[in-house]
Amino acid sequence: MRSVEQFLKEGSKVFQRKAPDMKAVEVHLASADGWGGIAFQKETLAEIRVEAAYNTIHAASLAVIRLLEYRVTSAQGHHAEVIEACCAAIDSGTSVARDAMTLARWRNGKYDGVATTEENVLTALDTMKRFLEAVQEWIKANGGSARPSGAGAKKA
Repeated sequence: MRSVEQFLKEGSKVFQRKAPDMKAVEVHLASADGWGGIAFQKETLAEIRVEAAYNTIHAASLAVIRLLEYRVTSAQGHHAEVIEACCAAIDSGTSVARDAMTLARWRNGKYDGVATTEENVLTALDTMKRFLEAVQEWIKANGGSARPSGAGAKKA
């Protein structure tokens, strides 16, 4: 897994140095909570639940990147680079990073009309939970006070 710094050395246009902004971090984490709540709504279509689980991971990744004092641009490939750099920063382990990228492929299956199964949803929810746990541990270990609370997911 590559860090933000490694991506920048490779010429990435995804990351820009930015002063710490706890309000932005809180917004990203609130977004993660909201998407997490949607992911757990059983009455919601499977495709939307998988997308919501992915969006939860992406929003939590944006929060971590902001805590690293970078912001994310909309440059080509930003979703994959953000998640990979987040996984490198939080040392999530290979399986969490791999599963997050698998979730991204499932989410992108919508462009090809690929059906989402209930098994995909269950795996997406498990991946989302493990990812958020790793983010929470990293934020706590690094002295941050903002954490993805999972409040949105708990309401469902």
